[in-house]
Amino acid sequence: MKILLHGVHKKHYIYSGFSANLGAKNLTSYLPYNYFVRHNDPFDISDSDGVLDRLDSFDLIVFNQRSFMDKNFKKILNCDTSAPKIFIDIEDDFFVRNIYHSPQIKYYIKRELYSHMDGSVMKTWMLKYLYGSYVYEVMRDSAPVSGSYSFPALPSFLAVQSSERKKLLPFSTTVEPVKVKPSTKKEYDLFYCCTVGNVPDRKKYYDILLGAQSRYQKARMFVKPGGIPKDEFMKSVLSSKVGVSVRGGGFVANADWELPCYGVALLLQRRPLVVPWDHIDGKTALLFGSSDELFEKFEKYVLKSDEWKEIAKGGQKLYYAHHTPQKLIKEQVIDKVFK
Repeated sequence: MKILLHGVHKKHYIYSGFSANLGAKNLTSYLPYNYFVRHNDPFDISDSDGVLDRLDSFDLIVFNQRSFMDKNFKKILNCDTSAPKIFIDIEDDFFVRNIYHSPQIKYYIKRELYSHMDGSVMKTWMLKYLYGSYVYEVMRDSAPVSGSYSFPALPSFLAVQSSERKKLLPFSTTVEPVKVKPSTKKEYDLFYCCTVGNVPDRKKYYDILLGAQSRYQKARMFVKPGGIPKDEFMKSVLSSKVGVSVRGGGFVANADWELPCYGVALLLQRRPLVVPWDHIDGKTALLFGSSDELFEKFEKYVLKSDEWKEIAKGGQKLYYAHHTPQKLIKEQVIDKVFK
């Protein structure tokens, strides 16, 4: 099976996921790595491999946001080939709306992100076409979401399929595991390190956990904003018993899988939507909806017992079963497109 990954660079987990399933020799990555999306200013892409002359040789063509940078994007999108064309949307950019409606796109594979949904036009369009007002039922009993994530009702894009949404498939996020030697010495009882920025919930819990260090003076906590050197980050993760993950641009953060991947028990903020192969409270993660619940579980599973070890094992097992790049692409893309 030959795959054209248009807009997917070789360092992305989407590429490594396809590569792990189909082999790198069957993949063609068509777009430079070091460019950002500039959809209003597309430019000529070097076609050194002669991709444009052999579009009919591919069995699948994959697009994403970066595809808009290519002046030949529409030519590839509209080319006459029997290969299915799909769009993997890992952002929430308004300019992709025409692609969703394109008859050339067989499946629109969507990660849930709400960070760019500030404008009323954007919000209306995203809710109508990507999430759909008729799937609120799953969310009815969910707690309201504060800050920039407030909606009349937060739908689950995994709920009821309909004719209007038949091409929409859910997509999660993940991380590429780094080969490291596990640490047997756990220096930190709690780990929290992420990009805080203007993300309300992350800033809130960053301040709460900073303040908690005086409350738990005998506990060792690693609480820092993002941007620390990668080696310090990895060393601290591997040396921690539990790690906290709070939603950022989307309700699924990389840390949801990165921490369990390395054997860290996950303290995970509850989310009001259904996610493929998600964590189970008390089995693969410790879910919390408030700071009181977070500290209650921190005390029970870490400070008063070693129960965090079983949570860490469950989370790591779930990651390798369904959330490696290989499993993510197989279960959420390949199996769905070629069912």
